[in-house]
Amino acid sequence: ITQSTGPQSSTVNSTVCVCAMPVTPLVVVVGVGFVFMLASAWLLVFVHFQSGSVGPAALLLAYHALWLGATSSFVCAVRGGGADAMPHPQHYTPPDADSDTLTRVRAEAMRERLSPPHPSLLGRHAPVRYCATCRQFKLPRAHHCRTCKVCVVGMDHHCPWIGGCVQLANHKAFLLFLFYTFAGSFLSLFMYCFRGKTLLRLLSGVQADASLRDDPHARGLLAAQLVLLVVNMVILVAVLVGVGGLGSFQARIVVRRVTTVERKAHRWAMHDARVAGNSDYRWPYDRGSWQKNVAAVMGPLTSLDVLLPHRRPPDPPDTAYVPQVQHV
Repeated sequence: ITQSTGPQSSTVNSTVCVCAMPVTPLVVVVGVGFVFMLASAWLLVFVHFQSGSVGPAALLLAYHALWLGATSSFVCAVRGGGADAMPHPQHYTPPDADSDTLTRVRAEAMRERLSPPHPSLLGRHAPVRYCATCRQFKLPRAHHCRTCKVCVVGMDHHCPWIGGCVQLANHKAFLLFLFYTFAGSFLSLFMYCFRGKTLLRLLSGVQADASLRDDPHARGLLAAQLVLLVVNMVILVAVLVGVGGLGSFQARIVVRRVTTVERKAHRWAMHDARVAGNSDYRWPYDRGSWQKNVAAVMGPLTSLDVLLPHRRPPDPPDTAYVPQVQHV
């Protein structure tokens, strides 16, 4: 593998899923959860569908399409969350900063590492930043991850569920993972509610025929299905609450062109602008409209590529990232 050299910009559209997939206990939990949900849906719902009906066939297709999207998005998010997915260049130098500024920023960073300032003084946006841990200048929007122990390009946050960081390489895949998981869980809960109603009617005798009333084994099997269905519904409600809350939070910051770790800097910048009476101030990475801000992460909103996790938009210039050139 060799690295390209050139100006600090990027216009290359790349595919994320190219690095080794880190496997952590939480990643395994999510994978097992996908298998459990799919097997439960077949056992509780799909085997009872009548052939030749358009409604159940469409429901079956939609269910598997959503969970296929969730699984592929999860894989891309995990594979794009490793430290080697988009490594920070080791010798990056801010192109618009003079030597005095670089020396001052480096000295301040090293001093703050030895004697951290009060938290209220941290978080303001700075065009030139130095990582005292990695001993290098940071790309715009790059941040040091204490868990991964490296500077991460376009870092949003460290996610234990994918075993790495949500960053420039996998932010789109992570958002699609949340979307497909929420939609798939909602559809699953919808199906389980109708199936549960049918099971209750059968067990209560409303729809039970003579053979079911005289066969305790069949009634026990229905009761076991009802218990499994309730367990699945409890899990789905928890998933909907957790994923829905995280998804709504991510949606709010994406439309503002802000990342999770930049929220404090964004608040400080807007506060300082209000104090200074600068009503025309705009966040440096804001592209002027929520559609453009979303497209910077998800790709053109008019293209079907927005639904594909392995196809992300070109690296935005505000990250100043130079992609690697791989030779096989």
